[in-house]
Amino acid sequence: MKNGKCSKKFSKAFADETVMAEDKYPAYMRRPRLEGTLIHKGKVWDNATINKWIVPNNPHLSQKYNCHINVELCATNNAVKYIYKYVYKGSDMTTIIIEGEEIQTNEILQCMTDRYISPVEACMRLFSFATQGSSRSVVNLPIHLESMRMVTY
Repeated sequence: MKNGKCSKKFSKAFADETVMAEDKYPAYMRRPRLEGTLIHKGKVWDNATINKWIVPNNPHLSQKYNCHINVELCATNNAVKYIYKYVYKGSDMTTIIIEGEEIQTNEILQCMTDRYISPVEACMRLFSFATQGSSRSVVNLPIHLESMRMVTY
């Protein structure tokens, strides 16, 4: 929540059909549910309200991996860019502040950015195992048509 609004663009509006727009998230078909209420953990919810807050998901993937996978993020060509950045992003980072018992108010707090390496990753690095790799190399494919410029893909 930021400024009293959901930062993930929820609640989603109802729509009779899915609309794919370029450089935007798709507007998925989202029909209002039947009139009625749902009682969960002692709270009473209106069915129509609940349907606006459901994240797009794939029941098959949820069952296979026993977790929720937000399929809205994988709906565009940018998914390849996202996956590439995610795989090669490096180790987790954290910012820590070290404070002593006597805090001097005129001093600037000293902050350090450190890397977290899990025990598994530490062993992989100690024994010089590859932590990432690729099996194929990129090959330039020149295309030349008569009386046309050379194009490389």
